Amino acid sequence: MKELLVLRHAKSRRTPYDADDVTRPLNKRGERSAPAMGRILARAGLVPDLIISSPASRAFRTAELAAEAMGYTGEVRVEGRFYFESIESVFRALRGLSDSVGRLLIVGHNPTFEELVWRFVCDNPAVGGAGLRLPTACLVLVNLFVDRWSQASPGCGQIEWSMPPRLALKIAPDLAP
Repeated sequence: MKELLVLRHAKSRRTPYDADDVTRPLNKRGERSAPAMGRILARAGLVPDLIISSPASRAFRTAELAAEAMGYTGEVRVEGRFYFESIESVFRALRGLSDSVGRLLIVGHNPTFEELVWRFVCDNPAVGGAGLRLPTACLVLVNLFVDRWSQASPGCGQIEWSMPPRLALKIAPDLAP
């Protein structure tokens, strides 16, 4: 079995429509919630073997803050296919991973990540996301019932849990910086 942790980027600053979307930074709330989600992973004993982020500033910063808070010492890789690419492109990126990675944290964007989580648990693309929502800094653990990343495909997973940051901070207020 492989474990996929899906983290939507933390809250970012709003910018004018003509601003470069890829460079949007986190806002103050995002700078607080990203490390809180990292501490959740550390506390749960779910530090990943690898972290891969979208190249967007807000996603990469979320990954950095979460990694530092959980004590992750490895590299945070950047994957361009996590920035508003097709679901098939994201699946291809995941299928190319080394099988030595047992637990993976990916950091990116909606609507791609909402659809990705849904597709892992439902192999029928005609069925919508059934109300699945990933607010900013929401963390989802998806168990993938495969031995190799190359086998990752729609319908091979099950959502173990989903934790938005507001719930995390209500359960464990000491997680806040």
